[in-house]
Amino acid sequence: MHFIIDTTKVVEVFCFIDDFCKEVKEYFTSHPLPKGLVEKHPAGRKPSLSESEVLTILTLYHLSDFKCFGYYYERLVLGELKSFFPKAVSYTQFLSLSRQACFHAFLLAQCRASLSEKTSHYYIDSKKLPVCHNLRIHQHSVFEGIAARGKGSTGWFYGLKLHLIINQHGQLARFLLTLANVADNNH
Repeated sequence: MHFIIDTTKVVEVFCFIDDFCKEVKEYFTSHPLPKGLVEKHPAGRKPSLSESEVLTILTLYHLSDFKCFGYYYERLVLGELKSFFPKAVSYTQFLSLSRQACFHAFLLAQCRASLSEKTSHYYIDSKKLPVCHNLRIHQHSVFEGIAARGKGSTGWFYGLKLHLIINQHGQLARFLLTLANVADNNH
């Protein structure tokens, strides 16, 4: 199966993210994080994909029409985009790399939100982010101590809430990630 890929979009997204990651690295060389916040790579090895490559792959997925990330990664990244990502790792290895890039992804989202146009009209909404089915709450251990029970417009769930503020042009102005039991009108 052949997919249509806009190679200029791939390059454009990578250049923006790579410039951002270089600025973050430069900033944190002069302003180091506390030791507990810095995640070390296993056995001191450097991953074959950089944070900017990982973030580019994740961003391109959200810009694509794919519904399944595994299918997108194996068919598109390891297939047709292999020339853009020659050191791409297996799908399971990429999942662990994407966890290590969460900090950069959070900073990138904050940066993009700060670049949005200041307008007079904003729209605010929240979305529930369930981490497991309600019947499995007591067995779930991945988000233990992080997630909570909460109620959304469609009922009870266990997880987190994403609060978004978007301007009239559809640009992300602010966002906040909270426990599920935080009411929408509190923040």
